[in-house]
Amino acid sequence: MSSGSFPPTPAKLALLFTLAIMFSQPLQQLQQDLADSRGYWQFVPFEQNAFPWWADNPELTEALNALNESQLQELKAKPQEAQDTLAPLLPPLPELPEHLLTKPRQPSQDYPFWLSTGVKGRKWQQVVAFSQQVTPGGSEFLEWCAGKGHLGRLLGWQHQRPVRSVEWQARLCQSGQQQAQRDSIDQHFIHCNVLKDNTAPFLTRKTHAVALHACGDLHITLLHQGAGAQIPAISLSPCCYHLISQHQYQTLSQLAKQRPFPLGRADLRLAVQETVTAGARESRKREQEKFSRILFDLWQRQTRGADSYLPVPSAPDAIIKKGSLGFCQWAAEKKSLPSPNEKELEMLAQTVRERYLQLERMELVQHLYRRALEYYLVLDRCQFLVESGYEVALSAFCERQVTPRNLLITATLSKA
Repeated sequence: MSSGSFPPTPAKLALLFTLAIMFSQPLQQLQQDLADSRGYWQFVPFEQNAFPWWADNPELTEALNALNESQLQELKAKPQEAQDTLAPLLPPLPELPEHLLTKPRQPSQDYPFWLSTGVKGRKWQQVVAFSQQVTPGGSEFLEWCAGKGHLGRLLGWQHQRPVRSVEWQARLCQSGQQQAQRDSIDQHFIHCNVLKDNTAPFLTRKTHAVALHACGDLHITLLHQGAGAQIPAISLSPCCYHLISQHQYQTLSQLAKQRPFPLGRADLRLAVQETVTAGARESRKREQEKFSRILFDLWQRQTRGADSYLPVPSAPDAIIKKGSLGFCQWAAEKKSLPSPNEKELEMLAQTVRERYLQLERMELVQHLYRRALEYYLVLDRCQFLVESGYEVALSAFCERQVTPRNLLITATLSKA
C-alpha cells in the first residue's frame, strides 16, 4: 500500500486476503517446483558438453539420443506431444495454475476497417483480443510503450475516451499521431523514455494504463510507478522478461522475496522462446544463425585450446546473411581472435551437425518448463499488485496460435 493512502476497511482487507491466497499458493508451489527441477532447465545449452542430467537420469539420455532430426523437429513443434513423450522419464513436471485464468470476453462489436489500416493481420488480432478484455477503470487511457498506438487508437474509438500514448521513438510518435488525426481519435502522443523521464504527470487518479507486450524493465517500471501512484487500473500483457538492466531477476512481490532462487537473463529468455508466428524465412534464418554459432563455438575452443564457451553478442541480419564463414569471421573479430578460413571450418562440419542435434535435444527438455517459468513470473507480478491494494484477475486474452505471450493481468484499485 502506498504511503498516504487511507487505512483499508475490514471489507477491503478481507478481499485482499482472498486474492493474496488465490495467487500466493500457486506462486509458492511453482517457486518450489522450478527450484527443485533446475537441473533440467536452468542451463545454457551452448555451454554444455553433455546433458546436465546424464549421470542422474540415463534413461532420459538414452531416449533423447534415440530421436532423429525429423522426430526432434516434430516434437518441438508439438509441445503437448513432447510432454507426453518425455514426462514419464522426468520427475513430476510443475503443475500449471491454469485454473486461475478467467474466461476472456468474446468480441462484442465489429470495428470499421480503417482502424486496422497499416497493421499486420496477426498483430491486429492481438490488439482486438486485448481490447475486448478492457473495461475502462479511469476517465482516460495511458498507452505505455505505444509504438504507433494501434491499441490506444482502438480503445479510444471503442470507449470514446481520450488516450495518451507514450513512446520513446519519435518517428513512431509522429506516425501514430498522423493516424489518430486521420481517424479522428482523441489520441495524443508523448515522446518519452519511461525508463529515464518523469512519468508522474501521466500516472494520475484518472489513468487506466494499458500495455500490450511491454518488455522487461518497461513493464516492471509501469507496475512500480503505476502502483506507487495508485492509478485506478492497469491492463498488462508482459513480454521479454530477460530485457532487464540487472544480471539477476529481482522479484517484485514480498512473498516471492521470501524464498527467491537465482534467475539470470538466460533463464528469463527461456520463458519467451516459444514462437508460433515465424514464417519459413525467419525459421531458416534462426537455424542458420544457430549453425553458425555452433561452428564458431567449436572453432574457438580448438583455436584457443580452451574447452569453454565464449559468449558472442547478437549479430545483425547483414552478418547472418553472409553465412557461417562470414559470421565466424565477424565473431572472431569481436573476440580478438585470428580470422578463421574456410578450410578450417569445413573440417568441423560433421561435428557441427552432431552438436546441433545435441542442442536440439537439450532444448526439447528445457522447453517443457518454459510455460511454468512464465507463469511464475506473471504470478509474481499479480501478487505484487495484490500487495499494492489491487483486485487482480489473470486471463489468456487470445489463443497461443495468435501469440504465445497471451497472458493478461487486469488490476483494478480496490475501493472497498
